[in-house]
Amino acid sequence: HYNKTHASVAAIMTIFLTCILAVETDMALHNTDLKAAYLTAPIEPDIEMFIETPPTVTVPEGWGLRLVKALYGSKQGAQRLDVHKEKQLTKAGFIRSCAEPSLYFLPRDSRHGLVLLCTVVDDFLICCKDEHMPHIKDKLRAIWTITDHGTTEWFINLKICRNRREGIMKLHQTTYAEAKAREFGLQNDAGPILPMPPSARLSKTMVPDDKEGKEAMSKIPYRSMTGSANYFRLTRPDLAVAASINSQANSAGGLSMYTPPNN
Repeated sequence: HYNKTHASVAAIMTIFLTCILAVETDMALHNTDLKAAYLTAPIEPDIEMFIETPPTVTVPEGWGLRLVKALYGSKQGAQRLDVHKEKQLTKAGFIRSCAEPSLYFLPRDSRHGLVLLCTVVDDFLICCKDEHMPHIKDKLRAIWTITDHGTTEWFINLKICRNRREGIMKLHQTTYAEAKAREFGLQNDAGPILPMPPSARLSKTMVPDDKEGKEAMSKIPYRSMTGSANYFRLTRPDLAVAASINSQANSAGGLSMYTPPNN
């Protein structure tokens, strides 16, 4: 079970479509998160996971510490939580989407009407009619200790500005973009009109093959930058092609393909 680390996370488009549905049908949009989420996920008896003995703990020689709950920082923690969420939400009556594993729902003919539950690890985005929202949250409270954030204004670094009277919702990632610009030293860069030249192509010849080049490339957060660029696609669809092209070089990005003002 060491390599079982996969955990479903809502796709960008799933979050986007959930927001659209809330506006089009005038449903409420709230979000919650689970407290100490990983520690609520039990580890099945047939799964053996051990941790290194802390220096302040003494165990008999030949013995070890076996985990009975998922643990933050463990490779398998997120996957155990994902399994736990599916079991508990299914038991509570939710149906897991076969097309999007991170999306759970109650059908329109349920006593609460259509309910969408979009999950990103321990963060839940809930879309349903206003009168049913308290009941849905009670279902979650019966399983976990949750933090109720009420009407959604922020969800996983996405700012959601909604005017229900006018049926308008605006999404932006300005705060996240500014934080990433500071992280990568791009805060003073005006940037080009396009994310990257339309004719840009990546090649293996751009990958450094000498010791000096590889050492220099190791200091560049190339993988982190392309990951951040992919996350911006929700509010900046014009970045999709650039992010896709640059991501192709994640395993061995070269110096010549990393130029802060353009890429």
